[in-house]
Amino acid sequence: MAKRQKVNRTTGETIVDFLQLIKTTNLNWHAILHKDAAGDAVTRVTQQQILSIYYFALFDWLLHYQKRRAGIDAALLATGSAELWALEFCDLHERTTLELCSIFTTEEHMVMTYLRHHLVHGHVTAFFDHELQTFEIKAGKVVKGWSTPSDTNDRREKTTEPFGGINQTMGSFFQRFVQFPAMHWANLSRVSRPAVIDDLELCAATNSTNYTDDTIRAMMMLDGFRFLPEPPRVSIEQLQQLRSSR
Repeated sequence: MAKRQKVNRTTGETIVDFLQLIKTTNLNWHAILHKDAAGDAVTRVTQQQILSIYYFALFDWLLHYQKRRAGIDAALLATGSAELWALEFCDLHERTTLELCSIFTTEEHMVMTYLRHHLVHGHVTAFFDHELQTFEIKAGKVVKGWSTPSDTNDRREKTTEPFGGINQTMGSFFQRFVQFPAMHWANLSRVSRPAVIDDLELCAATNSTNYTDDTIRAMMMLDGFRFLPEPPRVSIEQLQQLRSSR
């Protein structure tokens, strides 16, 4: 097998990489988590399962971002540059992602990772012969670990038994998730629209500050967070209630 060559990314390319991953995660999983599934059992179960994929994607993003962010000195970027604004957005996404990930325990994350691997890979390749990847948050950083098959089964059963199984457990997780008043739902979702990220990507890649009006409004919102001791929060349920009352 040929040895894979390491590709060295510039600062601008690295920042664009993370913007693209944010956009991909939001486009693939974010919308259906917001969808009101009242009375639709199939959609509701799908949402609960997708929550496991969404959380795995959040952790995966955090692991890579926190590893590579340490090598980017924001002070070296020109004030007001496209790269600096894009990095500010990624830093905000890191903080809000940590907030979302912190509402579940390490064992609960493991159950969701178990389900995610089952949905994506299938039982045999994911669990019976291989260790399961685990995530833990320590001092604002994500630490990756591994759980042996026997340990995974024991920890999964202890977490899911009180609810009567993994499906019921995911229903409980999803309810906690949509009721959690997060900074993410109130603010970040408004500035993480694909059009805004596309414009930030283009400007960072071309070293341009010719932003669209949508991007300018998003940057003003980001800038305003610095002066708020506690940014506004709202839950998904509150967003759904607001939408249905209009």
